[in-house]
Amino acid sequence: MDALSKSPLKKFLFSVRGVTTVVVGVIYRPPSAPVTAAIEDLQTQLAHAICTGKPVFVLGDTNFDTLKPDKADVHRYLQMISAMDMKQLVSCPTRPASGSLIDHVLVRQSDDITTTRVEPCSWSDHDLVIAETTLQRERRRPAEVTIRSTRDLVPDALCLELLVSDWSAVYSATDPADKWKAWLAVWSPVIDRHMPEKKIRPRHSPAPWITENDELQTMMRERDLADAERRAQPADEQAAQRYRLCRNRVKSAQISAKSDFFLTSYRRSRRTTWKDIRRFLISPRAGASSASSSPSGPRWADRLNEYFASVGPSVAAALEEAQRVTEPLPPRPPRVVSGAFRVHPVTLSELSAAVKRWSDRQYIPMGVQMIRERPLPLH
Repeated sequence: MDALSKSPLKKFLFSVRGVTTVVVGVIYRPPSAPVTAAIEDLQTQLAHAICTGKPVFVLGDTNFDTLKPDKADVHRYLQMISAMDMKQLVSCPTRPASGSLIDHVLVRQSDDITTTRVEPCSWSDHDLVIAETTLQRERRRPAEVTIRSTRDLVPDALCLELLVSDWSAVYSATDPADKWKAWLAVWSPVIDRHMPEKKIRPRHSPAPWITENDELQTMMRERDLADAERRAQPADEQAAQRYRLCRNRVKSAQISAKSDFFLTSYRRSRRTTWKDIRRFLISPRAGASSASSSPSGPRWADRLNEYFASVGPSVAAALEEAQRVTEPLPPRPPRVVSGAFRVHPVTLSELSAAVKRWSDRQYIPMGVQMIRERPLPLH
């Protein structure tokens, strides 16, 4: 909230969680507010919202009439929105008295779903602006990274081509920027031929507790060397034993390093702990699940509750029907008999006999200790 801020722009941005998480913002710029400060503040707020990677919806009265884009202030405002890869959806006047369009709905440029309409309003001098959108459940997409492939790299051939290349433009350039451009003009084509760029999808989630741990990396190299030795000498029991020791030591070190990483993440910033867990521990699924395999919604919950609520009565009714047409079931049938048992009161003679059997077996159920110490009278 902007209660204590000196910014001329009044704003309130928050996250809404449902089927997916979206960022919603409400803004207001007074007519007399400085234009430059308000636009800069709005740009900062939009940048923070866009960095979340979530759908963004910013609504409010900006007092910039976008029906007059030639005005200097409006032009700067529209330029800023375009630079932030956003767009304004409302296209008709929102203030009937002046015929101006000053109530805006800002969304991402890639948003082709959200629509807006303007409805007359009897209790305000501004018309009612309605924005409608369809939110879809987010699905993790496999990440792609760009690398340089060294599959066909011959280091000697690369060094030779760099050696015989013409570097005269680099030596003759006097300006550092020109020298850097000349160096790239020679270096980049050679590298592209020997190590072309390639996009890959990592098979494993990133593990910074491994890649940023030099001691663990050293232990893993020792394990790999021991494994290679074991494969080269399959009959050597000592080599197999060394490999097992190295492997177990690496496993223990990995578990400890992972625990320390998330503990440090929690102590450093609790807000990013769950983000790290989702990023490093929860891998994206291989395929997108269909609607039937991942049901949701109130109707599905009602069906689930109705099913479980009907299990007991339906089983009891089936057993009662079975007893009418067949011989009675044994006292303890190996099946569910919910609702088929009948509780009968016990007599004093039966209770006394049961207590006597418990006393003879030196076993007393919980809650009947006093019955054993003080015999039950039968008169």
